[in-house]
Amino acid sequence: MTKIAAWLIALIMLISRENTVTLTEPQILFDRAFYHPSEMMHARIVVSSGTKISATISDKGEIVATLEAAVSDGKASLEWQPPATAPRGYGLDIQVTDAEGQTVGTLSTAFDVLERWIQAPRYGFLTQFQAGRSDIDETMQWLTRYHINGLQYYDWQYRHENLLPTTDIYADVLGKEMSLTVVKQLIDAAHTYNIASMPYTAIYGASEAFYETHKSWALYKSPGEPHRLGDHLFVIMDPTQGSPWAAHLLNDFANVLDNTKFDGIHIDQYGAPKDGIDANGKEVQLDTVFPTFVNDAVDVVHAKRGADGVTIFNLVGNWPVETVAPSKEDAVYIEVWPPDKEFMDLHRIVANAQKLSGGKPVIIAAYILPERTTNVRLANALIFASGGFYLELGEPGKLLADPYFPKYGTLDNNQKDVLARYFDFMVRYENVLS
Repeated sequence: MTKIAAWLIALIMLISRENTVTLTEPQILFDRAFYHPSEMMHARIVVSSGTKISATISDKGEIVATLEAAVSDGKASLEWQPPATAPRGYGLDIQVTDAEGQTVGTLSTAFDVLERWIQAPRYGFLTQFQAGRSDIDETMQWLTRYHINGLQYYDWQYRHENLLPTTDIYADVLGKEMSLTVVKQLIDAAHTYNIASMPYTAIYGASEAFYETHKSWALYKSPGEPHRLGDHLFVIMDPTQGSPWAAHLLNDFANVLDNTKFDGIHIDQYGAPKDGIDANGKEVQLDTVFPTFVNDAVDVVHAKRGADGVTIFNLVGNWPVETVAPSKEDAVYIEVWPPDKEFMDLHRIVANAQKLSGGKPVIIAAYILPERTTNVRLANALIFASGGFYLELGEPGKLLADPYFPKYGTLDNNQKDVLARYFDFMVRYENVLS
């Protein structure tokens, strides 16, 4: 039996199992999405009955610590100092007993120790930045339950060509009103839970108005006719190293990092075009331009955030993975599109990216509607069993279901529980899966 088959079976067996003993709305609440080697693990357990908590902490199935705590007013607290070894995933299994020593419930979850979040990037998303957002801490608690340790702030920016707004309240290119204060509040709250924040950007998108005053910066499909996305929504600019657009955007990245606490830069592309000409008619091949721009962006991020700064680039349709995966980016992020449409394509894509990148983490974005429950489970099982990570969770109770992130789907309670077990399994056995 192959490794992928063995772990796929294990995952399906785990997700299919039914607990023989259950509690009413049991919860294990961590104070961090992951722990640094020097940090103490704190967990709060909420139960509906019982007087005592007995817990075991395991490393790849071997018990490394046992803990006990009394239940008071339906709550108990556990803490443990993990070894400094990182990355390392641990299982946390809890037995709840009553005053007579009878088991009244069991709980199970996981946590991990990482030097940097990008060692095991459980990437999520945020899309709601409107003024007055009142569920910020609840959102971070939701994300922590699923061990989400990095967030893409999708379409947070004022304009693709001018990322930071000049006022607190602003509208994006589609007219959606947002607040920079809320963006910063989300970043601060995320950091409290050891969750990194990454600003969405696009490597070559600019508004039509910007193009009209910077025509020599554009990428053309023929003389005088620039590449565009949508019905004049965006004009494609030329990101060739040393070009005016590349210099402008890299400077804008620096400006964002100087004026916010974002932890790096997330860079998007649209999958097309793949080539063009500059304003002087010189041929531009984007499969060679992209990795050079990514490397320059990495240098900007490191200059502003040090070695902990992270740069991620979207390989739309897995292109051009051959040139970008070996670049200086911190993880390989792949948005899956046809012709890759079979479930086993996911394993091949992850394994190939791991090979090309020299073992970097691989993050998959594949959009599945939540009502296709079996598809969601199978995609998770294949990606996790292949050692990859899956961008699917973010806004509370939502599942990423469309390339325009605000068009997410809604999970039912059963799906929330199933995905929690998937993510628990991935974290518990991350040293075997990854």
